[in-house]
Amino acid sequence: MNPIGCKWVFRRKINPDGSVRFKAHLVIKGYEQQIFGETFAPVAQLTSIRLVLALATLNRWEIHHLDVCTAFLNPRLEDTVYMEMPESIEWLKPTHDSDSQNPILRFNKALYGLKEAPRLWYQHIDSFLGCIGLGKSDNDPNLYFTKDWSLFLVLYVDDILLLSKSSDLIGMFKAKLDAKYKLNDLGYASQFLGVELTTESDYLFLNQQRFIQTVLNRFGMPNCNSISTPLEVKRFVSTTAEYDKGNQAEY
Repeated sequence: MNPIGCKWVFRRKINPDGSVRFKAHLVIKGYEQQIFGETFAPVAQLTSIRLVLALATLNRWEIHHLDVCTAFLNPRLEDTVYMEMPESIEWLKPTHDSDSQNPILRFNKALYGLKEAPRLWYQHIDSFLGCIGLGKSDNDPNLYFTKDWSLFLVLYVDDILLLSKSSDLIGMFKAKLDAKYKLNDLGYASQFLGVELTTESDYLFLNQQRFIQTVLNRFGMPNCNSISTPLEVKRFVSTTAEYDKGNQAEY
């Protein structure tokens, strides 16, 4: 078997309070894989996320955000995969045979970039959530809840939302998750999947202002003039009518 290459991925992420944090991921070049099994892994539907947020706002539930650290490193890898030695980790080389000019690594667990890694991670956490008493929606495999509907859990890869009226219940499930995985407890949800969440009185406001500003900066338009209606309404209506008229003419 030929070893697969790897590389470091460095990212600069902006926290909800505007502070900046830097992250480094070692990823394997999964596109070099020639043999692998099933790779599909579901993620939470956006309609499910909006639904539980609406229920939480209506019933004044608490919304907490958790992030699983190095999620893909938790499940064990069944297939045999070899990887080239990554850069800047020279301390690993003495553990290998000194006669080897190109030492390689064999995986015991999954790594970011492997084609089957997302599926293995989902199967791993899905099994654990079932063991701690959470049922799963028939329509969304990433929406979980207790039998009495007192707590909801939304899973999106390694991001988790916990929603419940009882802070003690949320704390209990946090403790169960923390005992199994290494978690980053972000407290009350203020940002999820790039969407900022702002709670005021009985309302929950969702916006992507920071993301929009990032797109404008990327295309050199941070100082462009704003407009309330980006597209002419009449032009859209007339275009739609002409399209429908054309379809009727074809029939």
